[in-house]
Amino acid sequence: MMIPSNIETKFATTPLNLKYMRPLEKGYTVYSKSNCLYCDKAKKLLENVVEKKLINCDDIIKEDLEGYFEYIKYIANTEYRFVPAVFKDGVFIGGYDKLVQEFNKS
Repeated sequence: MMIPSNIETKFATTPLNLKYMRPLEKGYTVYSKSNCLYCDKAKKLLENVVEKKLINCDDIIKEDLEGYFEYIKYIANTEYRFVPAVFKDGVFIGGYDKLVQEFNKS
C-alpha cells in the first residue's frame, strides 16, 4: 500500500510510524489498545494465526487521537472510530464481530 505524500507529510510530526503501521498485504492486522475487551478477544482469536501483525496504539491514541482516527479512515477507506480495527490481506474488515464472521467462513 503506497501512502500518498500528503498523508505522510501530515503525519510526519505525530507519533504515527507509517511504515510500521501499514496493514499486512497477506494476513491479519489488528490495531488495538490496552484494557479493551474486544481487542483482547480479537488477539486471542488470532493466537494460532501465523501471518499477523498486532499493533498496540496506546501511545498514538494518547498523543493524537484524531490523527489516529484519520489514519484508520484513510487506510480503511471508510469512517471507523473504534478499536479494534481489523484488516485481512490489507483490506479493512471491521471490528471483532466482523473478524469472527471472517473466521466462520473458513
